[in-house]
Amino acid sequence: MNLKNPYMHLTNFSLNKNSDKFKKPGSDYKDDFTSSKQLLTNVYKKMAGKGRDVRLLKRQIEELAAKTVIALEPYLKNAYHCFVDSDHQNPRCFQILGLDILIDENWFVWLMEVNANPSLNVYNDKVLPNGDIEQTLSELDKFVKTNLIADTMALVTTPLINRQAQKKENKD
Repeated sequence: MNLKNPYMHLTNFSLNKNSDKFKKPGSDYKDDFTSSKQLLTNVYKKMAGKGRDVRLLKRQIEELAAKTVIALEPYLKNAYHCFVDSDHQNPRCFQILGLDILIDENWFVWLMEVNANPSLNVYNDKVLPNGDIEQTLSELDKFVKTNLIADTMALVTTPLINRQAQKKENKD
């Protein structure tokens, strides 16, 4: 085991981005198959190119995600009751979870970690020799995270919008 190489044992982006071997995605991220951080669709394309059954892999990931949420249900319910006043009449809240999933050499999926507060940062930070921090926009993160937020808002607001439309129709 090589304990002197801190990047060898960690999957955390915030640490690995500082490695000399880390390759930042560029503005061509939609067609990038070589960067250290890639779109999941590109990873699937790469795997399909190696003859892997991507549908099976996606199904394994979906099952792992579903089982994880089921296992977290008591925690999520408790958190809900801690943050939502019981007197509130129609409370609404949601939480975005981040799942770190490892695909092993036998193409099995493993849950590595659940992030209760996944980063929504769209900037790459680089510590300069003088200690200052330089920030550059990551087009890949901007694409992924803005779509995540848009999809989340669509999920949590659609029933509300439908109910408001129904109330308006009933009044007319």
